[in-house]
Amino acid sequence: MKYVILSIFFISQLFSQNVEEVKSDWSIYAGLSSMSASADSYEYETVDPGRKVGFNAGVIRTVSEKLDVGIGYTQRGWTDSAYYVDLGTNIDEDWSLSGIDIFATYDLFEVGNGGSFWVGPSFTILTSVEGELKTSSGQTVSDDAEIDDNDISILIGASIPLGGSGSNLSLGYQRSIIEVDNFIFFNQLFARVSFPL
Repeated sequence: MKYVILSIFFISQLFSQNVEEVKSDWSIYAGLSSMSASADSYEYETVDPGRKVGFNAGVIRTVSEKLDVGIGYTQRGWTDSAYYVDLGTNIDEDWSLSGIDIFATYDLFEVGNGGSFWVGPSFTILTSVEGELKTSSGQTVSDDAEIDDNDISILIGASIPLGGSGSNLSLGYQRSIIEVDNFIFFNQLFARVSFPL
């Protein structure tokens, strides 16, 4: 994955040097994320938090030269492995959450030829949670539920143009700044590609 992203970066630099950039107010995006979380409460604590792959997609609107706003589908999640004293066994956990992400990014400074380094807030309305618990003996229990809390997080990242068509590759980091359900902090690394409409 790292080599693919680096290859796209270098190819985009080659193509973007001599092609005039095309700007559009609206664009669509899609991408992948490497998700994890940490949790600490009297009922549950992440012992060995792991990462899992998530998906995101949506639309972005350019408000000004430096400010973009967007809305789209997003995922949160993590894996964990812990010893459950009450059950007397090890449990492997896989948690996935879905939601609607509303965000804004502000360009702080330019990077390279037409790229930018940005930061901004994100407000995610979490709509559902799915959990899969697997014991060391191979028994699996799945559970689906609604969640009535939201995630407020900070976004930090950089975008580079892909050719002169107005498309961009964005690489970023997202981290909760408040506890979700009073005990979970989400974090994720993401890569997304946007295309002008």
